[in-house]
Amino acid sequence: MSFIQINQELIEKVIANDQKAQFQLVDLTKRLVYSLHFRILNDEDEAQDILQYTYIEVFQQIKKLSHPDALISWMKTIIVRKAIQRSKNAIRFETLDNIPSGSK
Repeated sequence: MSFIQINQELIEKVIANDQKAQFQLVDLTKRLVYSLHFRILNDEDEAQDILQYTYIEVFQQIKKLSHPDALISWMKTIIVRKAIQRSKNAIRFETLDNIPSGSK
């Protein structure tokens, strides 16, 4: 995967809720975000679905980012957390009542 470089001016505009800058950030990072989600979830539809939720959280929380130069690392943390959360929510257990008697 190639190194993504985002300049300070773009980060400042994203923090200021500049929509054009937000679209530019999405365009620069969408492959990274999607590929990390896909590698964790191993499901294209799930990775595509969770993509938008990741960016919503990034744009809502970006003002709390204390070191703007760490934006990509911070985004990766959000990506991994979202994917793990989605993965945990997908785990379903069968109740013991549905298991035939005599089965071990």
